[in-house]
Amino acid sequence: MTAATTARKGSAFCSVEEAARFLGISRGLAYRLAREHVATGGTSGLPALRFGNRLVVPIAALERLANGGWL
Repeated sequence: MTAATTARKGSAFCSVEEAARFLGISRGLAYRLAREHVATGGTSGLPALRFGNRLVVPIAALERLANGGWL
């Protein structure tokens, strides 16, 4: 199973909730890590981008993690 199969087909991003399910972590932890990533300028946390009030996670980052790579 890849991150792409857990998210909307054909999309480059998924929601933080979808990323949490893929990673097997709680929704709250995923949001905390995504906010940390944005606040630290990408030095730590779950890779995420902010579009207005919405946080999204790049599927490519989840696939790198699933393949044993660092985020």
